[in-house]
Amino acid sequence: MPDFIKIDMSLVRDINLNPIKRALLETFITFAEKIGCAIIAEGIETGEELITLANIGAHYGQGYFLGRSVFPKAYLDETVEVKVLRLASSGRNRAWKHAFPVGEIAENAVSVRKDCLVREVKKILEDNDLLDGVVVVEEGKPVGLVMRYRLDRYLGMQYGVPLYFDRPITSLMDTSPLVVEEDTPIEIVSRVAMNRDRLKLYDYIVVTRNQMFKGVVSVQTLLDTMTRIRLEMARGANPLTGLPGNIAIEQELSRRAREDEDCAVIYLDLDHFKSYNDRYGFESGDQVILFTAALLSSVVKKFGAKNDFIGHIGGDDFIIITVPEKAEIL
Repeated sequence: MPDFIKIDMSLVRDINLNPIKRALLETFITFAEKIGCAIIAEGIETGEELITLANIGAHYGQGYFLGRSVFPKAYLDETVEVKVLRLASSGRNRAWKHAFPVGEIAENAVSVRKDCLVREVKKILEDNDLLDGVVVVEEGKPVGLVMRYRLDRYLGMQYGVPLYFDRPITSLMDTSPLVVEEDTPIEIVSRVAMNRDRLKLYDYIVVTRNQMFKGVVSVQTLLDTMTRIRLEMARGANPLTGLPGNIAIEQELSRRAREDEDCAVIYLDLDHFKSYNDRYGFESGDQVILFTAALLSSVVKKFGAKNDFIGHIGGDDFIIITVPEKAEIL
């Protein structure tokens, strides 16, 4: 049985624009998970492709877009010759990733139409010192971004004002800003944002809802949120098994209740565990707990649903959150 299935770049190219390619890759991912191996998407060249692959559930990715960037070692698999970025977290942490969509930290932003003049955008920015940029929209969809520094750079050039002041803002806008759907996990958004061209590194991240403009996220807000989440996750994880602890369990239950999602909750504990600990010692007890965590993860992966959640309440108490039709077999 293979450990990995590599997807050729011909299927990856422009996958964000091609629903047939997305459907094919989703089929491959489902097949890979059923036989216990992982998908490597080859030939990623754009941030949009990366985000689409991550949202579909591809496990790993490689390509020019990743290879020319510098990621922390934690995100790289050093056992292969090429840089490979882990796109999807392991099953036990998948629910954590999806619990923090970028839309939750999106802020309202000023938007202008394509026919808005440069002088009008300049006045908007002059009237609001806290505004770093504006989004250019067409029929509600974002088509460009104008950051304050970019506008000032053009207007500060010799003849910049007479050359651009009365032209439409499309003449100066960035036509390829980073645009993400509101349900994109912020971990993925962070990686893509930090991989942008150095001159655009601190530009707004434009957030959409069903491709319609919703708001923006600044890099500062993104990094602050990532730091807070990592601290919460570290505090919430069980130190022995690494499974989500009580904080994450409460968040997952609240999320499913908030989204009115049908689910079944399975509570598990080991009979006579205290007696076992007393007789054989805590080290042996820890091995039993680790074995139990591994057993649950294996069973859920084989027989459960895609977004099942495994949590470690503490001691010999565990929890599985699944869909109702999977509860009995689990």
